[in-house]
Amino acid sequence: MKKRATRRSQRGKRGPFRWLLGLAVCAVLVGMVYAATGRGTETVPGSAAKTITDTVKKNLHPSEKTPETKTEKPPAKKTEPQQKASPSSTTREEGPLAALSGQKYHGKLAVIIDDCGYALDPVRTLTSLPFPFSYAVIPFKPNSSEALSIIKGSGHIAMLHLPMEPVSGGSSETRAVRVGMTAEQIQNYTREAIDSLPGIQGVNNHQGSKATSDGPTIRAALKVIGGDGLFFVDSRTISTSVAEKIARQEGILTGHNSMFLDNSSDIAAIQERIAEAIKDADRYGAMIVICHARPNTAEAWRRSEAAVKTSGITLVPVTDLLQ
Repeated sequence: MKKRATRRSQRGKRGPFRWLLGLAVCAVLVGMVYAATGRGTETVPGSAAKTITDTVKKNLHPSEKTPETKTEKPPAKKTEPQQKASPSSTTREEGPLAALSGQKYHGKLAVIIDDCGYALDPVRTLTSLPFPFSYAVIPFKPNSSEALSIIKGSGHIAMLHLPMEPVSGGSSETRAVRVGMTAEQIQNYTREAIDSLPGIQGVNNHQGSKATSDGPTIRAALKVIGGDGLFFVDSRTISTSVAEKIARQEGILTGHNSMFLDNSSDIAAIQERIAEAIKDADRYGAMIVICHARPNTAEAWRRSEAAVKTSGITLVPVTDLLQ
């Protein structure tokens, strides 16, 4: 009996220890699970999450990788190939004449080409353009007759570019209408110059700021011009000119230049003046302008052909604007 009681007593004592041991084992197991799962439900920081995601993606088979989402760009507008402007092109010019784009101008513009008789190539280029320019030929030059032939052969108006004395001193020509000459001398010289260029329809002055400001001098020349039934255009090389006024008194069809287009030899600058002349002709209804038979002037007009043709302005022979 004593032995049984002793055994029960020992089992009773061991019971609580077994229970505590079980709890300890459970606690250890729970701790191991917690550690293995990376701190339970704590959120992975952004950089770590990205690293994990990248690693997963890198190891995916190509067929399993998630395709990247691309932002689709709007389809590019088709640009038509630009044509290079040619003398016969009707494409509007850009650059110096871009200011004319998108507008329609009205009015009439007459262009006189001075100094024909020096170089012939500019005359050939200008007369080949589809514009009714009028051409003033310097007399007594080696190329005067040939220039006149080119002008008349192309159906354009030919004029005498009559040398006259400028204020600044001697004329660039050895012979010219000068203040101080007698009326007879002036008339004889004017007659000779007209006769050297058969078939001309009118006259304008080459230089002449001094001669056109002197009434008796210009009147003597105009007597011959009017007597031959020719028109006269005052080049207006000076604001004090009385040539147009006296021409009207003599009953001569007349008019005056309002702008020189090529005081600069720069092609772009000449084109800008062409654009300015078109705008002014639109503003005032009609205008006469002058430029010269020079290489860069001819090239400026060649490059400007398309823009001028589409501008809406009407180019006319100078005779259309005389009164």
